[in-house]
Order: sequence, then C-alpha cells, then structure tokens
Amino acid sequence: MITLLLLLLYPPGWSDDVPLKVDTAGIQVHADIVIDTTNASWLVWNDSVTFGTGVLFYSRRDEAGNILIPPTHLAYDNIKVCRPRVGIDSSHKVHFIWEDYGSSPGFSLWHVKLDLAGTILVPPHEAVSGYGGPPYLCCESNFVIDNKNRLHAVWDQKKPEDGECGIYYSQLDSLGDSIITIRTIPSDTWAIYPAIAIDSDYNLHITMRASFSPTKGSARESGIGYVKVNDQGQILIPLKRLTYFDACIYPEIVTDRTDHLHLMYTRCLPSKHSIFLMKLDKYGNILRDDTVYINPAWAAYPGDIAIDEKQRLHLVWMIRGSAVGEGRICYAMLDTAGNFLVDTMSIVFKPETLGAEYPRIAIDSANLARVCWNDFRGGGHDVYYKWQTEDPGVFEGPERPQNHLLFPSPASRLELKLTQKTKIEIFDVMGRRLLKTLAHPPLFTWTPNIPSGVYFIKLGHRTYPLVLIK
Repeated sequence: MITLLLLLLYPPGWSDDVPLKVDTAGIQVHADIVIDTTNASWLVWNDSVTFGTGVLFYSRRDEAGNILIPPTHLAYDNIKVCRPRVGIDSSHKVHFIWEDYGSSPGFSLWHVKLDLAGTILVPPHEAVSGYGGPPYLCCESNFVIDNKNRLHAVWDQKKPEDGECGIYYSQLDSLGDSIITIRTIPSDTWAIYPAIAIDSDYNLHITMRASFSPTKGSARESGIGYVKVNDQGQILIPLKRLTYFDACIYPEIVTDRTDHLHLMYTRCLPSKHSIFLMKLDKYGNILRDDTVYINPAWAAYPGDIAIDEKQRLHLVWMIRGSAVGEGRICYAMLDTAGNFLVDTMSIVFKPETLGAEYPRIAIDSANLARVCWNDFRGGGHDVYYKWQTEDPGVFEGPERPQNHLLFPSPASRLELKLTQKTKIEIFDVMGRRLLKTLAHPPLFTWTPNIPSGVYFIKLGHRTYPLVLIK
C-alpha cells in the first residue's frame, strides 16, 4: 500500500519529499541549495515567527538525504534576514549572502564563510552598508563565484542620492570584504528581482525586473532589463530592455560553455502568468524567446534554472491556483537550442502538498537535479527538498532518443511525437493494462473515455506517469 501511494504522488525517477525542519508555529521560506565537491547538498533558508522578522538557518545533507549538519541557526545580531543564497568556491568553502538591516538604515549586504564541516571561517558581517531598498517581500540578492574565488553579487538598494530603488553590483573577495560596489542602472530607474551569471571572460550579465515608464512598477510598463558589467566594475552594455509586452518578471539566468545566456522569466499572457525561456548572445542580443509552459488555471512563476555538464537546462517553477492548496512545483529539461528533452512534469502536487512555492535547483556530479521549496503542509510554512534518483538518459546531438514526450502532467490526453515505430502500453494504478499497440509516426494520441486519475505509459523499458484530468 505504501509503495502504491508513492507511485500515485510522484513520478518515477524522483525521491520522496524530505522536510528540513518542521516548525508549525513559524514560517520557513525562501530556501536556496548548492552541491559541494563531496556531492552533498547545502541548504539555507529564512525562519521566522512572522514575515519580516527572519533569522537564517542552514543544513547539509548527503546525496541520499541523510543529515550531515542538522538545521543550524546562524546566530548574529540580526534584525531580519531576507532571501539568503549559498555558493561553493574552488577551495571547497561555503559562502552565504543575504540582505539584512545593518549599521545604516535600510537593507545591507551580509556574508558568512564556512568550511565543509560547518566551521565558521569568517563570521557573519555586513559586507556592504545599505541605506534603503524595496519592501521586505521584494528584497532579493543573487551571486556567483568565479574561479578566483571572488563573489559577484547583485542586490536591491536605494542610496540617499538615488531617485529610485535599483540594482547594485558588489564584488567581494574570498573573505567577503567589498572590492567594488556600483549602481548598474540610472538613478531614476526603478528595478527589483536581480539575477546574475558570469562568462568565460569574467564579464557579469545582470537581469532584473525594471520599469521603463515614469510610473514606478507599472505592470504594463515593466519588463526584463539587461546590463553587462566587467570585473572591474565598468558597465559594458548599459540597461537595455529585453521584453516589450505585458508584465515580465522574476528573471533567472545561466551561461553555457559557448557564453550564450539562457534567461527564464514569467510573462503575463494576458492575466495568466506563464513561463518563457530566452536565449541571448554575450552581447545581450536575443537569439530565441520560447514558451515553456502556459498555465491555464491561474499563474506560473519561475523558480530557478541550472545547467549541467552535458549542457542541458533544468528548469523548476511554481504554479499557483485560485484557491489554497493548488500550488505545485513543475520541472522540465531542455537543450540549449530550446528543445524539450524531458517535458513539463509536476514533481510536487496534491494531495501531499497543501501549496508549494519558490523552488530552487542545483545539479550534482551525476548531472541529477536537486530541488528545494517552501510548503504549506503540516499547518505551517516549512522547507522541503527532493532529488532525481536517475538520469532521464536524454542527450543532445546524435545520442538523443528519437521519440519525444509531449504530454504535460496533469493533462486531458496523451500525445507522443514519433519518428519510428514504437511499442506503447498503458496501465492503471492496479497494474491492469488498458492499451497495447504499435504506434506509427508522426504522432500518437490517446484520448480515453476513462475516469480522471493516475495512469502509466510504458515505452520500451521506461515508464512515465500521466495524471489524467477529464
């Protein structure tokens, strides 16, 4: 019975959901994840009694989810931690950055450094003083670490001389001391939600949600902005607008081996926030702009994007419904040309979750994804994570399989795009075979007259779940 329940809740190839620290009286949100050189996961998150009063917790787990460092409070004289981020440098040291109220009024950029055993090497400290910034729920920072162990951070800030809250770039040394801090956009331009990626020439590619009209934050006038900065703090490409339609928000960005940029973001189409993936060259010129997922229910928001050693893009995002308990986490894998390798699938959904939000993703040494998110199950906001247990086995180039899965899950029917004859079998959750056929190219469709529920599609030796909704 237990095995059957797991099959019903989760697709093959993924672990169960693992809670990091269940605290029904508090609020644990905005987790981040990175993989260290021993293939262990480092996770960091906010823990608070109410929104806006957070403290910082972290934990380390091995590749099987076993606890190496239990949930640990990073104690310092904090006021309110906001959206911490974690990274590993080339010397195998762990760095956290986050925003908190510091010695000056407003949010400052903070840093701490640990070794893999969890020993604090550089205590929590204010790396860059702050003066203002956006509201707490919009406050965010992101960073990357180069192979010289320099930290390149982007964060929200408003200094006294600024007309609007904007995006700042700060470069820190390996001790977290500030080397460079600059404002990346004009002082009268409003922007939030920064993201950053680094190329092989140590140039920084920064994206954000920016307002391109006199009305601050106007939904119909805000879009994705892009800035390029070198590691000396010189702006190589000033703020340029990448999107010119509707509300485009929540960008996340990575670079591939050819220094192409892959930008994941939300676009409103209209009144339905959906997921898009944009590809740019290293000068910020748009090469493609593809739809990844259109949410027919209510709203889909990006969570995170990562790239593995095989140059495959792993995307996770959250979907919100119109009622409590309808939130879930979706995953997809694409190649760098924008082709689906693993089509959209729900990896966290009802009835187990009562609402899942804000996923983040990291890739381990076996090119498997690990995902963390915050969840409403258990009566509070808690942080969970899970991981892929097997590689989907899809590669770019000539090794890529000829058959491509096109069905989302949940869905009302099954579609398979075929380039060769394929044996297809479909089973219900009791193991009863509902269909056995030899399908021919180019397309196989299955629109059954059966109840809603979970079914399994077998293609060769692999089995895929389909959550059927009538």
